[in-house]
Parts: sequence; structure tokens; C-alpha cells
Amino acid sequence: MCGECGEKFTWRRNKKYCCAKCMRAANASRLAAVPGHGLSPATLGAAHELVVCVDLMRKGFSVYRSVSPSAPFDLVAARGVDLKRVEVTTGSIYYNDAEERATFRTYHNKHGQEHKYDILAIVTHDGAITYSPQP
Repeated sequence: MCGECGEKFTWRRNKKYCCAKCMRAANASRLAAVPGHGLSPATLGAAHELVVCVDLMRKGFSVYRSVSPSAPFDLVAARGVDLKRVEVTTGSIYYNDAEERATFRTYHNKHGQEHKYDILAIVTHDGAITYSPQP
């Protein structure tokens, strides 16, 4: 039975929908529940940078944003004379209960550049921020 329209169809391995139209409709409704879906990647990235800015300011940092889209990092966080370069990325966190550690999967990097930042801020789709290492 089709997972979208409920119509009976000939079952094949790993096939949940009777046709491509039902598959697209199911994927669209699933993605509509994801915050930020429908925004361009650049817009979502800019929004995540602002979320990290607010979080770092709440932690007592002065925060400065890069105006260049090709800069090797997105933000500079300053507290006193201590300056930290911060790269913001969208990602997911997978927890391995057996080892009690998290695995991060980020969705982009700066065109294969080497890490030129001090802190990586990973913003997940639910808006949570994980820093590596902690600021």
C-alpha cells in the first residue's frame, strides 16, 4: 500500500510509494517540517551566523562579522585581548550511546580550505549550537 495516497500497488524492495508524484509529495511534507527549509543555503547560513553572534554575545564576547563571503572564517569573537576566529556551519550531531560521544556531520566547508579558525560553531536544524572547542 502506498505510504502517501494509500493505493495498493505491486510491492518491490524498498519501494514505499506507488509513483514518483506520491514520493515527491511525501518528501515535500517531510521537509516542510524542517526549520529553514525553503530558504536558500546562503540565507540559512547568514541566519545561523546571526544566531551564533547572539549566543556569543550572551557569553560575554564582542562579536564582529566578516563582510567577505570568501573569508576563511565567519566571525571574530573577542573577550579582553583574547581573539577567536569562528567558522559557522550547518550540521547534524549523531550520538553513539555505547561510547558516549558525539559525531558531527557538517554540510559544507569553505571550498576545501584548510581550517583557518579557532572555533567551529555547528548549528543544527533545530537551532541548537555546538562549539568545538567550547569558547
